[in-house]
Amino acid sequence: MNKHHRYLTEMNLVRAFAIIAVLLIHSTSSAVNSANVNSSFYFLYVLINKMSTFAVPLFLFLSGFVLMYSYQHREVTLSSINTFYKRRMTNVIIPYIIFSCIYFTLTHLTSLSLYSFAELGEAILIGKAYAHLYYIFVMVQFYLLFPILWKLIATRKSTAIWIWLIGFIIQWAYFYINREYISQLEGLPQLFKRTASLFVSYTAYFGCGVWIATRYSHMLQFLEKHTVQYRVYRIVILVAWICSGVYYANLFYRGWVYKDWESSPHFAWTWFIFIMISIALSIISSRYYELKCPTWLQRIITSLSDHSFGIYLIHPLLLYMYRRLPMSGDPILFNLYFVGQFLFGLIVAWILTILISKYVPYATYIVGNGKKRSAK
Repeated sequence: MNKHHRYLTEMNLVRAFAIIAVLLIHSTSSAVNSANVNSSFYFLYVLINKMSTFAVPLFLFLSGFVLMYSYQHREVTLSSINTFYKRRMTNVIIPYIIFSCIYFTLTHLTSLSLYSFAELGEAILIGKAYAHLYYIFVMVQFYLLFPILWKLIATRKSTAIWIWLIGFIIQWAYFYINREYISQLEGLPQLFKRTASLFVSYTAYFGCGVWIATRYSHMLQFLEKHTVQYRVYRIVILVAWICSGVYYANLFYRGWVYKDWESSPHFAWTWFIFIMISIALSIISSRYYELKCPTWLQRIITSLSDHSFGIYLIHPLLLYMYRRLPMSGDPILFNLYFVGQFLFGLIVAWILTILISKYVPYATYIVGNGKKRSAK
């Protein structure tokens, strides 16, 4: 039996967090690579860059959450599954194909090289047309998996916690199997060695979203009844997020500056803990946002959230253009260069997405459907 669910305005904050983090990663990556490791501001760039790496896992968590929150009470039929995939095709897959063609062509034009349609097709099929497009390729893999999870939850809601736990096991089993065996094998298709492009690297985050979606109303009721505990949770989670993020960033800083590298499992587990705390912080902050955020700020965050998919698709093109500008050796101008890069990439991509959505015919096929985003 279908039930109507309210539009989760608080999730706009989570989505806005994620897209801002994406821009912070991409606008500071060149600073991390080009700045002098002995400079006084180098650690700051590493800190911003690494503390923003929750972006893609948070997007995947949010996708699992919104999909299951919207679909958990709907009947699973061939017709409903068909409708689900039609909407994903329109809002996600076609824009992904269009921008894959744009970025793949741009890459070959700048290197003055030709490519075949077979090479383009392969790049689209495995998500390597441009660096940031791997996320959408991963999301498509979860779309293929989702009807199975939907059926499980529709049949027995209590399976949600098992979906998360099994996702956790799959993700870490794959990490160790890949580290010990798959990465050592020769002759495998390159896709199997591009771990960031495979859904099994993120099943814990998506599964967590599925589980929380089934418990969300209970969680809100608990927070409403226990306001003091809610304040304590918020402070504890924020402190834990800062501490885990600084520790994670420092692992890279020590490696790059002092060549003191930890093992890959140490990095992986530290990042995983940081991501899970980031998810907790986003969820608990979203509740505070809904209750306390002023209306004018809510409008800005809602617009940023609604247009986040278009911003994600467009911003690397703008960063590519911005990086054609010369970089100054003066410390102040050097830092302003990267602040400008972040603002240019975010604001211009945001404006372009709004304009395309309003004035370009069939805009949904270009930047997706950003209006009152849900998992219809």
